[in-house]
Amino acid sequence: MTHTPSPCAPKVQPRYHAAMDPEVRLAEAREATPPLPSPKLPMLSMPKRSNAAALLATALTLPLAACQDPLDLPPITYQTQRARIGTDFDDPLCAADLAWFDPRIEAIERLAGVERPEPIDVYIYGTEGWPPCDGDLLTGCYHVQDDIVVGYWPAIDHELVHAITKGRVRYPSNFWEEGTAEALTKAGTHRDSTDTLTVDTAQSDDRPNYATAGHFVRFLFEDFGDQAAQQLIDGTPPEDVTGLSLEELIALYEAEAPHSYAPRDPCPDPLVPKLDDTTWADTYNFSCQSPDASQFEGTGAGIVRILELEEPGDYQVLVEGGDGVRIVGCQMNDTDQPIPDFSHGDVMNQAELSQTAFGTFFDSDTPHTLQLTQGRYRLALSSQHNDDTQMSLRVTRR
Repeated sequence: MTHTPSPCAPKVQPRYHAAMDPEVRLAEAREATPPLPSPKLPMLSMPKRSNAAALLATALTLPLAACQDPLDLPPITYQTQRARIGTDFDDPLCAADLAWFDPRIEAIERLAGVERPEPIDVYIYGTEGWPPCDGDLLTGCYHVQDDIVVGYWPAIDHELVHAITKGRVRYPSNFWEEGTAEALTKAGTHRDSTDTLTVDTAQSDDRPNYATAGHFVRFLFEDFGDQAAQQLIDGTPPEDVTGLSLEELIALYEAEAPHSYAPRDPCPDPLVPKLDDTTWADTYNFSCQSPDASQFEGTGAGIVRILELEEPGDYQVLVEGGDGVRIVGCQMNDTDQPIPDFSHGDVMNQAELSQTAFGTFFDSDTPHTLQLTQGRYRLALSSQHNDDTQMSLRVTRR
C-alpha cells in the first residue's frame, strides 16, 4: 500500500504494508455471526505512556499535527542479535518480550526459505501512541524505504514477515505478500465465509481480504509442503510446482481447505501442576526481569500458563495477588466448521469470532465459578507493576 502524498508530505513517501486492527476483525466477525452474550472482554494488553506523553499522542492526532514528520520515531533502547527495538511508552519490555525476537525471526526465515543478515529496526507503540501508518484501521506497517517495522505489539509478527522477505521473495502480487505475512505468523488462519477467492483477486495488488489471503497461503504450506509453498510465493508458476493452474489451485483450496488452521505451535507455555483429581495449583514469583515475563499480558508484567482439563464440568478459579487472569481456550487442532460461540463454556476459544477472541478477564482475590469443557486453556496472569510479584493460582473442580 502506498501513501497518498499530502501538501506537507516528504518528497518521497515510504511504501508500507499494514496489518488490520484486531478490533476491526472482531467487529466484522460479529456482523457475520448471530448476536453473542456480552462477556467481559479486555482491551489489547499494551503499555500506556505517561500523562505528558499521552497529551503529546493526542496532539499528534489533531489536524494541526498533519504536517509533522510521520517517521518521528522513539529512540532505539533495546538490541538483540536480530533486532533493534524502540518503544514510545515508559514501561520496560520484559525478558520474554526481548527473547521472543531472535527465534521468531529465524522461524520466519525458515518458513519463507530466505535469510536476512542485518538486524531489523522495530518500533513498538503503546495504547496511547499512534504508529506512523496511513489509515484508521491499521495497527502496524513496514516502511520499505526506511526498512523499519512500526506498530502495536499484536501487529509486529505480521510486519516482521515483510521486513524479512521484502526484496528476497518475488511475490506474484500484493495478495500473495499479505497472505504470506498472515500465514507465517504464530497465529492460526481461517476462512472468511463472505469471501470467495478468484484468480483476479489472487493476481491483484489492491489491498486484499487478509483472512482469505492468509488462509490460502497457509493451505499451500499445509497441503504442498514448505518447499513447494516457498516456490509459489516466490512467483514460480503453479503449473511448474503443483501441476495445477492457478485457477485449479484456487478451486482445490475452495473445495478442500478446512475452515481454520490452528497455530503452528498452539499454547506452548508450561502447564499448571495438577495436585490431585480435582485440583490444579501453583504459586508464581516473578518480575519483568523473569525469563517468562511479558509486558503485553496485562497492566504490568505477566506470565502465561496452560490449564489442561480432562473432563467438562464446573471449575472454581481463584487468583490471589496481582491484577487477575485472562483465560481463553486453546485451538489445538484445525477445524472443518466454525467453532460455535462459547464452545468452551464460560470462556471463548481462540478460534471463535474468526480468531479474534482474546480471552475473558477475571479479577484477583475473587472466586470465579466457570463452566468449562475438556481441553487446554491459556491463562495469562498479570501483575499491576513490573517489580517482584507473587501470585497464586488455584483451580478446583466443583
